[in-house]
Amino acid sequence: MTDVATHPCTEMEEPSLTLLWGTWELWCDLPPLSGAAESGGSWLDQVKSIGLFDSAEGFWGLFNCTLLPSQLPPNGSYYLFRKHIAPMWEHEANRRGGRWVMTFTVPAPSEATPHSSEGEEEALLPVDLAWQRMCLAAIGELFPCAEEELCGITISRGKPRSGTGHAEIKLNVWTRTATDEETQLRIAKFIKSTLASELQDASLEARSPTTPERDFTPTQTILQPKTICYMAHREVIEAKQQYSKGTMGGGMRSFKPKYVA
Repeated sequence: MTDVATHPCTEMEEPSLTLLWGTWELWCDLPPLSGAAESGGSWLDQVKSIGLFDSAEGFWGLFNCTLLPSQLPPNGSYYLFRKHIAPMWEHEANRRGGRWVMTFTVPAPSEATPHSSEGEEEALLPVDLAWQRMCLAAIGELFPCAEEELCGITISRGKPRSGTGHAEIKLNVWTRTATDEETQLRIAKFIKSTLASELQDASLEARSPTTPERDFTPTQTILQPKTICYMAHREVIEAKQQYSKGTMGGGMRSFKPKYVA
């Protein structure tokens, strides 16, 4: 008599996964809750790994369980890096590189994300779409460069500005070789073309069709400025050291990015 439990036709088939070329790790750095004691460790001790994944399904499993960037508390950050690359400038993979920086201005969290009706998916603001698009491009190896050139994607929310309640969210694309101008500018072109349509679509969706354009007051996130800047890690570190010593004329405001696109 055939054992039904071991019959090949009755074995449960494991669902197939959409494997990525490499393994990635998602990290977060969230400020302590009000009243909680701050740890006395280093900054890296505050950064927590959310999880590793090597498939598209693994990415969405983590992505769908995290707050949207527009919902992050002040000083909250996410870091998506290749496995074995720590989310810090000093890491060997990052120390000779830099990052393309995009700055979004967002309203207070209570105003930032439109409420969805029951049964509807949560609305994504432009900053949320941009984060999602850059992460997907990274894990899909879509950036126009060698695989090892792209280190990771980060996003961080700053403190609210006094008087307005609005804050800045910085989206960064980290690369390995700051001196390779041709590659960096090619990456910048890809970033701008990838995000342009998403940001435009999101802005159009946010405006009510019955609201005249002149009367529309935006509450959605806005990308400012239209150009993006590349900051070389070593140059930023050296500028901060000069500033702390008082030897930097004009202060940090005089610091200029390595590339602008």
